[in-house]
Amino acid sequence: MTIGMAIAFNARSNGLKLTPSSFYAFTIWVLHLNPVSQLRLSNRTASTKKQPIHLKTSSRTQIIMRLSNCLVLLCVFSSLNSALGIPKCNPEVCVPRGNTCKMMVAPLPFEKVTKKGPCEFKQDNDVYPGDHMAYCCGSASDYEDFIKVVNLKNQARALAGASPNEYPHQIKLQTLGGCGGTIYNKEWIITAAHCLGVDGAVYAEANGDLPGKPGQKAYVIAGMSHITNATDDNKYHIDKIIKHPYWNPNMISNGSDIALLHLSRSLPLEMGVIQPMRLEPANYIPKWGGKGFLVGYGNVHESLGKASDDLMEFVGPIHSNTKASALSMDPIGQSSDRTSPSWEQIGVGGEDSGLTVGQGDSGGPFICPDENNKPVLCGIASFKDCKAFKMCRKANLFTRLAPFLQWIRDETGNARQETELLFDKTMFPDQIPEPEVPGYLVRLGAPSKQCMGTLIAPKIVITTAECIVANGGDGKYAPHVHHIKTSKGYRPFASLTSDTFKRNISENVSTHMKQPLNKFDLGAVYLQEPIQTDYAQMAPRGHQLNGESDEYSFNDKTNYVERRHFVSAGDEDCNRRFRGVDENVQIDTTEQLCMRQVYSAEAVCERDLGGPLMCDGGKYLCGVKTFQACKYSGMPEIFESVFGPKNYETIDWMIRSAPK
Repeated sequence: MTIGMAIAFNARSNGLKLTPSSFYAFTIWVLHLNPVSQLRLSNRTASTKKQPIHLKTSSRTQIIMRLSNCLVLLCVFSSLNSALGIPKCNPEVCVPRGNTCKMMVAPLPFEKVTKKGPCEFKQDNDVYPGDHMAYCCGSASDYEDFIKVVNLKNQARALAGASPNEYPHQIKLQTLGGCGGTIYNKEWIITAAHCLGVDGAVYAEANGDLPGKPGQKAYVIAGMSHITNATDDNKYHIDKIIKHPYWNPNMISNGSDIALLHLSRSLPLEMGVIQPMRLEPANYIPKWGGKGFLVGYGNVHESLGKASDDLMEFVGPIHSNTKASALSMDPIGQSSDRTSPSWEQIGVGGEDSGLTVGQGDSGGPFICPDENNKPVLCGIASFKDCKAFKMCRKANLFTRLAPFLQWIRDETGNARQETELLFDKTMFPDQIPEPEVPGYLVRLGAPSKQCMGTLIAPKIVITTAECIVANGGDGKYAPHVHHIKTSKGYRPFASLTSDTFKRNISENVSTHMKQPLNKFDLGAVYLQEPIQTDYAQMAPRGHQLNGESDEYSFNDKTNYVERRHFVSAGDEDCNRRFRGVDENVQIDTTEQLCMRQVYSAEAVCERDLGGPLMCDGGKYLCGVKTFQACKYSGMPEIFESVFGPKNYETIDWMIRSAPK
């Protein structure tokens, strides 16, 4: 995925570091080139390199995007290209068993090391978790370059990497090139026709054979997000390829860019591991102006090679054909004349989103919500009409599924989908009408910062210390407390913050994520008169989270209370992601809950902080929302744990300190 991440990287001897000074100089992070794919992107004479969907998130403002265009961007790319060369490493220079080298450089996946001589194989969880590596000798400069590449990859993984098994319908297609795809049922995969060949090149034969490689078959990898760890058990060979009869490999923009892959071995479908995806129905109308999900294995920077080892995710806007056609005339970054979508295509990304298709993502899914916010496959990554590694405002074109439903049924012999195993997670937040909002939810109105709060007693609201400090500090209270369910207003009496509150512990995080990362971020607001309603019950000291939890927040953009589903991000993955932004950050997981949204990578800056995380099916208040990286989809979100040892004592002190 191409990711224009609005992040600058400063090449230093100790690796790449995010720095505030370089942030505004680098708003676009464009990715992955596939050397085999040369696509004709329009029915005119122009031709450009094919780029499967790469995640790309750019600055939210046009000003920053335009500043980062042109010469400044060219300078940054130029410096990165020279600084991030991957050191040469091959089996002949592997470390012999029992020998040592001054520098250990460039670990290679175990299966890529030929057995020409004894090599030192070891497990290394610091560089690529779970990979069996053979180390190679190299110079000090090779080592430094390698560390820079590792840091860049870690930063990409931090900001856009999908969590393990978050998208169990996704596959990685391996031919002579690489693409994505979506599971239709246990025997069939849906992908893009151009992934099998384009402009005279053939990447896989109709029977799955690889051209020029006798005895080798194309295959898909299923059931994992980090494909470097794939074993033969995760690889499923292809024995039949069916491209749509109207597909023209010399005119990709003409549409019908869809193909079916039959597997020689059935997928072992399992909830949460390998699941089929529901297709958009024939009468489906996308929510124009809404958002959908893009996932794929496109790389995050040209210096990192052909494709990402990790599945990437991003949320992008859905354009009507009229809007996409208008965007096609935008001159920024274009590689040829305008290419408007046909009735069987859908325009995604571009404009100010920074989302641009890139190689490694082709054939992968664009997922839209149905009327119940459930996921449906509504697009297959097809092509873009933009220059590689350039900011581009044109929409990316995806092949719609609805026009091809009958063709899919015919070619698969009406093979049924395993409906009981369809991927069915709620895709976007639930919007809750005011009468149905839990009674313990309030919103604190204030001139500087509006926040959510949770009633734990008739006159006590728990919120963040940040909310209180931003509005004047202890003793200064919000002029209004709004009880959402009844739409009644109440006057506060006083406020109090945790005496251990630490504000903005990482300048890097606050600069790039547009939110301060705080610690012991708890506060209380005391009311003049009681609110008679249901109150949230505090989780007991030392409580353990199990399964999904629900966050409630007010969204200024939609004017709704929204419920999002969260699961624990895991201590290791959480800290790895934050260290991708600031190597000195350490999340205190005894006092803070590091959570990730369940199948909702959407980053929404308009959400209030201070809202509750309700766990155990809504039985307990387990956390208070203190941090969300609203600019980046893949970052975990932080809640102060109310059952952490120090936080538990703090809330107990706040309750005992309440005015009588």
